[in-house]
Amino acid sequence: MSAPRPIASGVLSKTPLSNLLVYILDRELSGTLVLETQDGAKSALTFVRGVPAKARTSDPVIFLGRLLMEQGLIDDSTEASTLSRVVSEKKLFGQLLLEQGVLTREQLIKALQEQVTRKVEWMCGSPPTTAYGFYQDTDFLQGYGGEPTPIRPLAALWRGVRRFGPDDLVESSIERLGDRPLRFHPDAAVKKFGFNAAESSVIDVVRAKTQPLAALERAELVDARILKRLVFVLFITRHLDLGEGTGDPIGGEAGPASSRRPEPSRPRGEPKSAGRIPAHASPEPAAVDTSPEAEELGREVEERFAVVDQQNYYEMLGVPESASTMEIQTAFFQLAKRFHPDKVASQLPALREQVNKVFSRISEAHQVLTDDERRTEYERLMREGGASADEQEKVQQVLRAAQSFQKAEVLFKKRDLAGAAELAKKASEDDPEQADYLAFYAWTTSQLPARMEQNRYEDLIQILDRCVAQEPDNPRCRWYRGQLHKRANNIKLAIRDFRWVLERNPRHVDAQREVRLYEMRRHTGHSVKPPAAGAKTTDPPGKGLNADIGQIWGKLFKRDKGK
Repeated sequence: MSAPRPIASGVLSKTPLSNLLVYILDRELSGTLVLETQDGAKSALTFVRGVPAKARTSDPVIFLGRLLMEQGLIDDSTEASTLSRVVSEKKLFGQLLLEQGVLTREQLIKALQEQVTRKVEWMCGSPPTTAYGFYQDTDFLQGYGGEPTPIRPLAALWRGVRRFGPDDLVESSIERLGDRPLRFHPDAAVKKFGFNAAESSVIDVVRAKTQPLAALERAELVDARILKRLVFVLFITRHLDLGEGTGDPIGGEAGPASSRRPEPSRPRGEPKSAGRIPAHASPEPAAVDTSPEAEELGREVEERFAVVDQQNYYEMLGVPESASTMEIQTAFFQLAKRFHPDKVASQLPALREQVNKVFSRISEAHQVLTDDERRTEYERLMREGGASADEQEKVQQVLRAAQSFQKAEVLFKKRDLAGAAELAKKASEDDPEQADYLAFYAWTTSQLPARMEQNRYEDLIQILDRCVAQEPDNPRCRWYRGQLHKRANNIKLAIRDFRWVLERNPRHVDAQREVRLYEMRRHTGHSVKPPAAGAKTTDPPGKGLNADIGQIWGKLFKRDKGK
């Protein structure tokens, strides 16, 4: 019998994985997508009717045991004992947990789905030179792991695009959109993408009023790069109605997420840049709307502009402090319809600056109050008097610091260490009361190649000393300091910090490992070197794997023993 041949093949530089995922989902194909890097590392993703259901990656992305510990479903001792049974009994890790009654089947399925989703996200970061091949109706992972666990395909796609782009394809797609106002397809199912609160605010604004990407960028609801990636993923999955005979949304078979239908398309005779003046043109005096409705709108804008700096976010939106997220969103929609700059400036051009400020502030209020973490922080500041009229700038400074810190964490994960260090430093300067920000700056700076080469960390340890003095019970500060003491060969000081972290959080896996290695060296007298930073690790033989994965899988994924 001849070996199966792919029905589609190429390299990711020409067809990125995001587009492959959309293609397979759109056509509801079943089979296996195989990825191979130039150095021969192979990964595979099995699809069931277009939906990813099982994944095997060349590098370990997340072990099931570690994932379950992150979710607080098992502890370290349960993981260790179960792993030993996996080897001796030749059973799957999750199967053993079910038999012990540690997990319910629903909990296990959700964990497996999250594991597959993270692997799909990881695959989206594959090098552009990676080759791919799709083998229809062929399951190379049939003997690997347990039963297929289909995931939420649009949510996995968005996580991959949000993290990796690719930005060259994003930019080319954005150029194709041009100045066309964005509106949703009647059957758009945007909830299936799993957008966070800030990203959902973009969706809410477009629902409230169709508008081009440039207007959304000016609103600054999310980072500009994330905004473009968000529009891109909606574009390639046909959740945007572009007025060109757009087909049904991909992955939206369950029906529309909202009963609201998009606004009518722009009349054929209306130019794309209607209402906008080209940079090279001489502006003509804008006509002023003198109708009673326009006069009333003008009075409202002036009244809101006069008090906007004296109001807290709840007062800006006209909701009580006990308002639910849905109530906050509803209030924002109504205000956005009434005070959108494009609408007001076209009727009352003299009020452009005032309405821009009013809309910016209510958008800011909406973004903060629909994000649970930021809302909690804002309410803390209100209780401390930080949201009064005299302290609004301080509030904004603190919130900007939180945003900078979040972006720094994202850049750190992408290994943009210089960018992460810069943003972490900015966050610590804007809000010096948060020891986490300064500690993350020290930790990120320690990862820079120049620092690693010099192997000098005294100044960074001093920074972390200040952080620990500022917040003695902060485990992040202690953990970072312990790591830098370890690099500086201050072993006793490092172990003191690791043990402190472990006493506060017995489930801290990395601290457990550091203390165990130290105890092994101390009792045996042998040097047990931990793996170098960034070194690849492999699965222990037989852990969580079925040794019999079939002849086809062996041909595709076997590596030469001499490598």
